[in-house]
Amino acid sequence: MRLVLLSLLLVLAGCQAPASNQASQPKVPTFYNHWELFAIDAVKVPRLKPAQRLDVDRNYMVSGMAGCNRVFGQGKFEAGVLTFENLSTTMKICPAELDRYEQSITEVLSNDPKVTMYRGDLVLRANHRVLQYRLVKETSSQ
Repeated sequence: MRLVLLSLLLVLAGCQAPASNQASQPKVPTFYNHWELFAIDAVKVPRLKPAQRLDVDRNYMVSGMAGCNRVFGQGKFEAGVLTFENLSTTMKICPAELDRYEQSITEVLSNDPKVTMYRGDLVLRANHRVLQYRLVKETSSQ
């Protein structure tokens, strides 16, 4: 009888160990989706044409619009930071209003932004700049 109880306790202890390990793991933000720029440095951005979008896939391939130029590159996400080996943009001349937004977006993306989620928004921080993106469309593969 003691052997059965001891075996049962060991099995139960083994079942509980993985659950406690999962709870102690830090939650990694899931930010692969389609996003639209909402605010820069806590100042709301008006809806622009073209829309200032950022699309991120599960492999952290990023593409989007930074002003009047497209931005794209293969990202790497580790320890809450998104880095790019080669972040690229097209090279059109932007009107002043769009250029102002483009400068902020490319500055943040080019300087290894820290990625967080805040109330469902994607927040990227680098060089004392903060970009806040709102979800546009959820990817169907989540």
